[in-house]
Amino acid sequence: MEIVDQQWPKLGQSDFTAFINAQLAKQPEAVFCDVFGGDFVTLAKQATPLGYFKAINNRLVDAGEVGTTDEAQALGADYPYGIWADAYDPVIWPVDESAEHKTFVDNLKAFTKEKYASG
Repeated sequence: MEIVDQQWPKLGQSDFTAFINAQLAKQPEAVFCDVFGGDFVTLAKQATPLGYFKAINNRLVDAGEVGTTDEAQALGADYPYGIWADAYDPVIWPVDESAEHKTFVDNLKAFTKEKYASG
């Protein structure tokens, strides 16, 4: 692996265009990103029309928990399908979880063939 570029936007950055263009100019094969929350929503909304995710074939790994329902809901159809992301949602619900969450956990267990604890 060769690191071809590093960008360090500030927390709460409102314009990621310079960072996106700098990375696109380096033509990376993949990107590791730790931008999270609303910052990731802003980044994704600015990066998509610039062809960022297509240029890296959606090979973006983000350790900032951007796989959460919060991010998916905020981005809707603009969520960059195929990126690698983590999420905290299945483990933060209380023991007296809703029926919807129990169904989600059951479906997750069936899909992954794993024994995830709920609650």
